[in-house]
Formats: sequence, C-alpha cells, structure tokens
Amino acid sequence: MKTYVILFIFLQCLLQDLCSASDSFPRGVHIAFVGPSSIAISFYTRSDAPSALPWVLIAEQNYTGTTTKSVSRYHHDVIVSDLKAGESYEYEVGVGGSSVNGFSYSPIDISSSNFKVAFVGDMGVNNSAATISALMKKHSDYSWIHHVGDISYADDASVKIEPSSGSGYDEVYDLFQDSLQDITSSTPYMVSPGNHDVTCRVTSDLGCPKQQRNFSAFRQRWRMPSIESGASTVEHHNVWYSYRVGNVHFVSIDTESDFPNAPTKPTTKIGGGAGGGFGDQLSWLKSDLQAANSDPTIDYIVAMGHRVFYSSSLTDWPLNAVKHVSSAFEPIFKDFNVDLYICGHKHFYERGSPAYNNKPVERGLVQIVNGAAGCNEGVQGEGKGKGHHLIVKGNYEDTGYGELEVREGEMVWRYVLSEGGGVDDEVVIKSKRS
Repeated sequence: MKTYVILFIFLQCLLQDLCSASDSFPRGVHIAFVGPSSIAISFYTRSDAPSALPWVLIAEQNYTGTTTKSVSRYHHDVIVSDLKAGESYEYEVGVGGSSVNGFSYSPIDISSSNFKVAFVGDMGVNNSAATISALMKKHSDYSWIHHVGDISYADDASVKIEPSSGSGYDEVYDLFQDSLQDITSSTPYMVSPGNHDVTCRVTSDLGCPKQQRNFSAFRQRWRMPSIESGASTVEHHNVWYSYRVGNVHFVSIDTESDFPNAPTKPTTKIGGGAGGGFGDQLSWLKSDLQAANSDPTIDYIVAMGHRVFYSSSLTDWPLNAVKHVSSAFEPIFKDFNVDLYICGHKHFYERGSPAYNNKPVERGLVQIVNGAAGCNEGVQGEGKGKGHHLIVKGNYEDTGYGELEVREGEMVWRYVLSEGGGVDDEVVIKSKRS
C-alpha cells in the first residue's frame, strides 16, 4: 500500500508542477541509524525557505531539524529519538507548509543477534534497475542497507556518459535518491564514500562550485553517525563512523582521503578533485577497533570501505593506490581482529581467501569485492592482477548485491544475483574470537 501512496504523491507533485525548481516539496526521503533508539530522517528540497525549519511528525510528536544549502538544493535532517523496537511508525516530513506523508518505519531490536543486512556497491541510476527492483521486493527482509561507495555516479554527467537526465550533477543525484525513496524511507540506508563521491566532475574540480567539492554532496545529502561514534564533533562529517547491532561491530572507513598517500588530497588537481582534511582517521579507527576488540560481548567486527586491498584487477588511479590503501588499513584490521571487509570499486564480485599482506593465512581477514550493483560503466571483466591467486569465487558477468545474515553462533555471507534472486556464492564467516 505504501508504494502506491508514495507513487501517487510523486505523480501528483509532477502534474501540479510542485516539483519545479521553485518548490519546497520534500523529495528523496531516507533514514539512517544514529543511535540505539534514534534515526536521522533526511530529504532535500529545491526552494529557498530560510525561515522554515524542516520537521517530522511521528508518534504524535513533532521534531524539528537542520538545513544545509548546496548550489540549488536544500538538504534537511531531523533526528528522531525514543523509538521502540517492534513497533510500526507512520511519519510525515515537511518544510514550512509543504509536506508529504505515507512513510513508515519499524525499528529493529539492536540487541538482537539475528538479522540480515544488504550491501550494494558502485550503484548509479543506469544499469541498476535489476538491483533496485530486487531490493524493492526484498528490502523489508533487511534491517538496513549499506552502500560501499560510488553513489549515483552524478559526476559522470560532466563527461557525457551519464544519459539518464541529460542535465547536471544535482539532477542526476536527485534522480538516484528519488528512485530509492520507496526503499530508503522505511529501511535505513548507510553509506561509505568512494572516488566518484569526491566532486562534481569525475576528472577534476574544474567547473565545480565550492558547494560541490570535497565530498560536499556526500556529506550534505546523507547523515551518518560520525558524531555519535566519536569520529567527529562536526555535523555532516559522515566520511567515517561506526555503529553496533547485536553482537556485531560495524565500522565504515574512508579509503579516499585522510591517511598517508591517500588517493585524494587537498592538493589533488588531476584525476579527481581535491579533498580531505576531516581529521585523524587512522587514530580514530585504532581507538574504535581497540574498544570493539576488547568487548567480550562483540563476536564479529565488519568493516566497510570502497577500495580493495587485493583483487584480480589491480589497475587503478592514482598509481599505487591499492598499495597505499592496504598499507594504511590492513595492518590495523589485523591488529584488532576484523573478520570481514566489504568493499567495491571494481565492478564485479570476488571473494578472497583469508589473507594478510597478499598471502593466504588460516585466520586472516576475508575480503569481499561487491561492486556490481550496476552503474554507467557496466560489469567489469576478470583481471589477472597479483591478487588473483587469493580469489576463491568470482562473478564477472552479472549484476548483484551482498547479503549478510547474522544468526546464533555464525555469520553467513551471500552474493545474490539481481536478476532472478539466485544465490551465486555463500560462505560462513568464522569469528576470530571463537
């Protein structure tokens, strides 16, 4: 029923010309975890309404939030607290007098050790219809969805390989968030930054206004628990953070900036925009993982990021990016017993054997490359890189997404084909704490 309500409202908006550049109609509604009983409800509008605060009406309570402005969009976040697991909440969002309702959310029990999570990587508005359709049918089975970087591919509009809207960066990003609203308005959608999330042009900052540089759209359009997890004291940091559900600690890293020899630096000119300067990521990561590793109630640690440590295809930009990313993060993951690293960047699926420093080991980190949800560039063929010997399962033809099921005594990873829903790979991930 909710699907038809939202579709009717969106069509009504279009027919009445309420979605023009001058309107304040809420669009791209999505939610995210920010605390044990709290969520951020976020959306964007296209109008200038500086005197009006964004608001959410839920459980007969009215919450107000904050607004940030990009070039021609206003991005709104409202934090809703004191939600009870197992209850179903209907809610309405708005700015001033413009509002939309028909959304619902059922909080999960974050103390539960039985849940499923979906993972997508490298997903844009093109070639992703099968994945989005599959998630549309199954998203109620998942406690949340995590996108491991390269979100919308709006920056490809600058090189004319983004044909969906024919206009510009914000228009493509709008289309992406609008197309997911039926999913993201009821199922939390968490995000990690990728190389396509740095600036408004895939090649450089040239021609990009300040409000679209240095991960600005990524930070403005999403609201992640960076403050709540001690990663930052600044609102809309978003680039690294952690959260816990049940007996699993999840940590999201930024493989693009803020570590030695990062692909994106404040001085980057060519092959991507300048970026970074958000803080000491590695010191925070060590502290965060040390606390998780020392907690006897945590059975698994799962890390999410964009770039790979090893794969069958190691050609990358900038040169030696794979080496620098793995040098920065893999030793920390080893020191604090991270069990699983889920990444993307390569547009295929690969599962590696437990490994460290490009060598198989008995109780090493399991890396999953999950970058085939669908984007402008299509599914990538198998390579023959130096990490090829570590790959135990690969798929270089089909779009798909990951599914992580946590249940009593074990954690199971699956790769699900977008077309047909078949399980192409399945493995039990063993905890280093057992």
